[in-house]
Amino acid sequence: MSGDRPPPEAPNPAHPEMSHEDVVKKKEDAVLRLFERLASISEKITARKSEPSDIDLSTWNSTYEGIEQDYEKFFTYIGICGDTGLGKTMLLNTLIGDTIDIAPSSQQAACTAAVCCFHNHYVEDGKPKFIAKVTFKSKEAVEQELASMFQEMKDLRDRVEVEGPDEITRNEEVRFQEQIKVISGWSGFSPAQVKELGLSDQIDQITSCCESAKMFFNLSEPNKAKQKQINADTPQKFLREVTPFVGSVSNAKRGQLRWPLVELVRIWLESPLLSRCPGLVLVDLPGQMDALDSRSQVARGYYDKLDKMLIVTPADRAQDNRTATELICADQIYDLEASGKLDDDSIAIIITKVDQLDWEKYVNTEADPDSISPSFTSDRDLYEEKSERLRDLQEKIVSLKAEDSGFSEPISGNCSSKRAIQDSSQPSSELTQAMNLRHVLEGEVKKLYNRCLMACIQSRSKGSVEALQTYFDQVRNSARQTREASTVLSVFPVSSKAQQNLARKNSMDGFPDSTATGFSALEDWIVQATLSSREIQADNILYRCKVSFDAIEEWAVDKPRAPFQLPRASKPEIEQVLKEVSLKLKADLKRSEVNLPKFMGRLEPYRAIKNVADDPAINGFSNLIDRFQKDIDDSRLHWSTYAACIRRQGRQFRTSHKPRKTHCWEARLYGHYWAKKAHVWNLAFTKKLSAYFGTLAKRAGQSVSHNLHATCNLESLPLEYRQAFGRVAYKGYNLAMEYQSEMIQTAARFRADISKIRLKSRAFMNEPMKKGYIEASQHHGKGMVKKQIQTMHEFAVKEGDAIIASIGASVAELLTKSRGELIARYKKSNTNLVDNIGKIENQVLKQLCSGSKHAPDCADEFQKLRHSLLDDINLWKEFWESDGSKIGPVRIPPCEEALLADDPDEEEKKKPKQASKGEKKPRKAAAPGKKAKGKAKKPVQEDAKDEWGEESEQEESRYATPPEEKK
Repeated sequence: MSGDRPPPEAPNPAHPEMSHEDVVKKKEDAVLRLFERLASISEKITARKSEPSDIDLSTWNSTYEGIEQDYEKFFTYIGICGDTGLGKTMLLNTLIGDTIDIAPSSQQAACTAAVCCFHNHYVEDGKPKFIAKVTFKSKEAVEQELASMFQEMKDLRDRVEVEGPDEITRNEEVRFQEQIKVISGWSGFSPAQVKELGLSDQIDQITSCCESAKMFFNLSEPNKAKQKQINADTPQKFLREVTPFVGSVSNAKRGQLRWPLVELVRIWLESPLLSRCPGLVLVDLPGQMDALDSRSQVARGYYDKLDKMLIVTPADRAQDNRTATELICADQIYDLEASGKLDDDSIAIIITKVDQLDWEKYVNTEADPDSISPSFTSDRDLYEEKSERLRDLQEKIVSLKAEDSGFSEPISGNCSSKRAIQDSSQPSSELTQAMNLRHVLEGEVKKLYNRCLMACIQSRSKGSVEALQTYFDQVRNSARQTREASTVLSVFPVSSKAQQNLARKNSMDGFPDSTATGFSALEDWIVQATLSSREIQADNILYRCKVSFDAIEEWAVDKPRAPFQLPRASKPEIEQVLKEVSLKLKADLKRSEVNLPKFMGRLEPYRAIKNVADDPAINGFSNLIDRFQKDIDDSRLHWSTYAACIRRQGRQFRTSHKPRKTHCWEARLYGHYWAKKAHVWNLAFTKKLSAYFGTLAKRAGQSVSHNLHATCNLESLPLEYRQAFGRVAYKGYNLAMEYQSEMIQTAARFRADISKIRLKSRAFMNEPMKKGYIEASQHHGKGMVKKQIQTMHEFAVKEGDAIIASIGASVAELLTKSRGELIARYKKSNTNLVDNIGKIENQVLKQLCSGSKHAPDCADEFQKLRHSLLDDINLWKEFWESDGSKIGPVRIPPCEEALLADDPDEEEKKKPKQASKGEKKPRKAAAPGKKAKGKAKKPVQEDAKDEWGEESEQEESRYATPPEEKK
């Protein structure tokens, strides 16, 4: 419940005392050190005036630039998500550093107006302690948002004239006035001027003539965004400078809210948690239920970029309906399902403001009696009993003090009377005993209070997470046919206020340490939950850097090479032997190349390519459109709300009247389409594909090791060659580790590609739906909404099948293209691996058979460059020799061999239709929705089959073979 977990096994057998966290930290440290050295080397190489004759430094520098681009992907993103006013920003402040408030926070308003990313910052002499880079939206994007807002304002006023005003429409008008004040704040125009310009379609005047137009916009290129950097050495100054671009507090000291100007803010600062995890980035998102639609769109649009999510909900309203249905919507759950983020530690529920929980009131009025444990009941009864004894004892002490002072009546609050007691003689023994007993009782009552509070917090947290898990399960299982999903979420009740007070040596009642405040468990969860992704990124860059380092080291060191040792006449014979040794490696990789397309053709999503018109999303499409006239709780929408959703063409609309509700038809359509696809998408492209590529990586590593070992020990090779090759064999092992990381990254890149395809399906749906919205928006006057509802119904009946079929065809086309790119990248990686190992072998052979000593380029410029590079090389070697052995090899994520079986997932399994004799061999697939033509495809060669590719032709025929890529 608290997120505790047993410590992971030590990943490095050579150093069992090191935990997984220690190893990942070492790897990240190695990446940072090696990348720093390579950056220094690259700068020196770029500054040269000419090219040496014995190495292509330009090619080396291009390779480094490619690594530099991948270094930007070195980070794992954790997003803090939830509604406005739930304590998200205060939670973030506490995670970053519990003694400073670096992110804007307010109890009265939504504070995060833009996405804010917090990175770890290594402070050096001469550099500021705090850095922020503010990315503004382009001038065109801002104008589009403003135009949309003013169009809504005009439409509402026109329709109010026809339908008449009411409380709901008046609330909407107030919302528009508030937005106009915000625009007035940054533009310098008065609210009346802003309204006049906006309603008269002169939006360009607002952006072009505002007070800070040159700072916000690229006036010469309106479609491009600008950036602003902020530097400061104190948190107070930094907060003052950055707040106007992320916060919503409107006053003269802290500036105005910059909606809708700011797209993204990146912040670099020192933080204990971020220093513990150098590859971690904390992301503060605008409330997804924010009244301003643009801010909500930003929050939802960023979800797919997150590796982990912290969903925030407060203790004082943790079990209301917002916990389930509005903190995260159904379409987002389908996205998480399809991405595989519901199968691991990707989501945690953070119960904030637990210090505000009145446990006595909760137990008496809110708690479920079945959730109250006997131990809690016992503690509560004992607390009440001892509290009563303490009150009685306090009264007795007052009376005893009065007797000792000569007063017959209890002492009132009179100051002179109290002073008389203080000036009296020593207290009696009875009074001393009573005071000692009070001290003991006060300690016991405090302990009981703390225990009752903790029990109450756990009970409330348990109820909250159970409500969320139930909601997740309902959404996920609504589209499943057999086996039900069971969502398990980690929950962490925390008190940011108590943790910050604790850091200032002023603990609150009930929260004596970090364990009680919840932050100790939360930070441990963050570290452990990100280890895998951080390690994969570190491995990928580390071994790519080492291969580049090998290449430049050999040139810089320029060791005298061996004199003539082998006759030139022996070179062809040795080359032939090396070629035969490499054939086994090539054969192993080629075998996998043949089977990879076959394996991917058997993945579930490809089976629907030929029959997109039979998509299950077609069923119920028109009924779904009809239900748009009702809320998800089946209550009928107000006419202005339905009209607003039409006006926004299905995008999010949040009502201003209470209870405030958010309507997003686009999300409901998207969820309807993905409901029956999310699970099989996840199974195929997250589980099965990752398992397959993990196995490919292991096999390739074993094949390379065998190749290197055989070369070093093959008796048909001269001893001189074997000894020389053995001295540089480590380069081959570096290549093998680089390849293994590259395989993991290849699968990850493919998953990223298909995630983009999934998100594009939203646009594929929105575009044809615009026609229906436009037709419905043509109605005016009395009975407008009824006519709109009828128009939407007729459009859904007429166009629904075609819309879903077109979406499926577009998704299938992109999926097949992405599949082809994956296979091409895999084949290229195999070719490069064999070629690079061959280069090492040929370089050794060339040196041994050259007939003379190596004649390096001795120009003074290059001698100086070599000596300069040696400084960087030696700094890296000192670190690697002391700590490199502790890092161990690339860690390949474990896979379940059962996932690689040929049979489809049992959940979606259906008895296949018996193939006729003429169809027993699979035929080349046609374009989506068309009948396949042509001759039967030739069977795969027998020697290319493996344990994942051995199935009968009859079995294979029940899968839809993807269209073949053009050769």
